[in-house]
Amino acid sequence: MNCKIEQLKTALTPVLNSLGLELVDIETSIKFNQQNLTVFIDSVSGITLDDCERAHHAIDPIVDQIDPIDTEFNLNVSSPGLDRPLKSIRDFERNYNKHIEIKFISPQRGKKFIDGILTERTQNSTTITLIPSTKKEKPKQPTTRKQQKLLQSAAAAFDQNQDQQDPQPDQQNPTQIKIENSKISLVRPFVKFE
Repeated sequence: MNCKIEQLKTALTPVLNSLGLELVDIETSIKFNQQNLTVFIDSVSGITLDDCERAHHAIDPIVDQIDPIDTEFNLNVSSPGLDRPLKSIRDFERNYNKHIEIKFISPQRGKKFIDGILTERTQNSTTITLIPSTKKEKPKQPTTRKQQKLLQSAAAAFDQNQDQQDPQPDQQNPTQIKIENSKISLVRPFVKFE
């Protein structure tokens, strides 16, 4: 990562901490043909518009002094959002025993996503406890012989491959699944928008 961004993180952390805020991340992007530097902040009680404004006023002189981007840029201060990806150890610790969603790099057992309660995160793996489905769906019955044969062959193929795929249930607790971190693209809080 850019050395100036790392220098900026180091300089902004104590200033934000003194305001009761935490530096989550710093991101650069181009939006509407303008360079942007966005500082993401958080706090235990969440972030308000007033928090963003206070943080902006406090960090603006430091950002100007370090000048992390060679061209003219806009400084933005924002909350990371409800469904922000979990990145740091602290992010994972704050989300233990909470509902999370995991996105796989490539489908596992035919699924690109899985959700459950975060129970453990190590350097090599993430463990979740599956949540029993409360939604009872009546399986759709095949209506033609062709559909029945297709369903039978798909079920047989799934059964053959099932043992070779990840994630695998924990043998001592079948509702827990341990997933190798190398197979995970993204972990974030589970947020259901309705």
